[in-house]
Amino acid sequence: MDATTVAIDLAKNVFELVVADARNQLIEHKHLSRAAFMRFFDSRCACRIVMEACGSAHYWGRRFLGASSPPHFTTVHRHGIR
Repeated sequence: MDATTVAIDLAKNVFELVVADARNQLIEHKHLSRAAFMRFFDSRCACRIVMEACGSAHYWGRRFLGASSPPHFTTVHRHGIR
């Protein structure tokens, strides 16, 4: 099946990606370096990209505009913090 959604956990050096199909079934789960992160999307068709709204998310969102649909930003979910 083709991937329709890629969820990204952004970090400084290692990015975590979860790829799902149209039925929201997980296809892949990867940990990628910064260099491998952009190569990963070079070979992908257009898909929905979801990432946490943080300082670097807007930088990466601008990088993805030409390759796929505009990214969707989510808020931080913190459990146990009041």
